[in-house]
Amino acid sequence: SLEHHFGYFVIDNLAVGATLDFGLSKWNDKVDSDDDVSSTSIEFTPTVRYYLPQNIFFQGQVGFGAAKYKYGSGTVDEEKYNTLSFALAAGYAYFLTDNVAVEPMIGYGSYREKDKDTDVKNINNGLFLRVGLQVYLGK
Repeated sequence: SLEHHFGYFVIDNLAVGATLDFGLSKWNDKVDSDDDVSSTSIEFTPTVRYYLPQNIFFQGQVGFGAAKYKYGSGTVDEEKYNTLSFALAAGYAYFLTDNVAVEPMIGYGSYREKDKDTDVKNINNGLFLRVGLQVYLGK
């Protein structure tokens, strides 16, 4: 997975931004079919983050995208999905320097895939814990 994130402070303590995420994976389904499976995905996720003076922040985001799965070694079956995700989180910006921070974050998120042909939905919900490295450019 390759993820690019950018943000801009529109006013003091309020940043808006977006993430563009590309995913590519391949594996063998030894449990159900012994078939090779590959997937590709892309998602665009607008984000809003608000910082309190104590370096605590709150973040919300909603993502939209598409995913494609290919099954089989000889004859290939293909499934295409629309994706939708959201997450709400709180974190802390621990500054290593004036412009670089380590940011642990805890939150709740949901990721949904809807098959374009059958309308079958796959839904994953749950709590998450992330740690990121943030570089602040400018003043």
